[in-house]
Amino acid sequence: MDESFVDLYRPTDQQEVMLIRMLLEDTGIEYYIVNENLNRLLPVPAADMLLRVERGKARDCAALLIEAGLERAQLEAWKE
Repeated sequence: MDESFVDLYRPTDQQEVMLIRMLLEDTGIEYYIVNENLNRLLPVPAADMLLRVERGKARDCAALLIEAGLERAQLEAWKE
C-alpha cells in the first residue's frame, strides 16, 4: 500500500461514500476508497470499504468528517 496515504475511516454504505465525496470534492485533499467499486456492483456489501487520505491532510479530513456527523470513534484519534 502507498505509504503517503493513511487509513482514516470505514464507510458503512454508499450514502456515506457519497457524503464523503461531497465533503472532500473541493478541498484539495487527495483520497481514495478501497473496495468502493466492488460494493457498487453487488446487491449486498462484499467487502469492507476504507477511506484512505494523504498523510499530511488526515487531521483536516477527520475534522471535516466529524463536523458532518460521521462516527467520531473512528476519527477522534486524527483530530489532534
